[in-house]
Amino acid sequence: MANPRLVAQDVIVAVDNDIEGMALYELYDEILKLRKAIRKHRDQHGDDRCWMDDIELYEILPEGANPSFIDLRLMPRDEMLKNCECFVSCRTTELTPEAAIEKYKKEKSNEHWSD
Repeated sequence: MANPRLVAQDVIVAVDNDIEGMALYELYDEILKLRKAIRKHRDQHGDDRCWMDDIELYEILPEGANPSFIDLRLMPRDEMLKNCECFVSCRTTELTPEAAIEKYKKEKSNEHWSD
């Protein structure tokens, strides 16, 4: 069976070819559309956010919420709950937004991604 991540990357490369033919004003409009959608997603808090919001965000992409490479299923329950506990712990501490962003950048720089 093909690796869904690799298939998804091939699809993304193919659909992003549309950018090459866009005029400057079209690129500008595309950037504004993406920024608006990301800010809307970012600004949702608590009960304002739902699993459907991820799909809404994916829909702004040229390929939309293509089920061939979007897997909305959660990991096994015990692993998910452990991660949720960590998430809640990080979000309910006295961590300032500045400290949280700095922590993110530090943890991200320690990751080693292989593509």
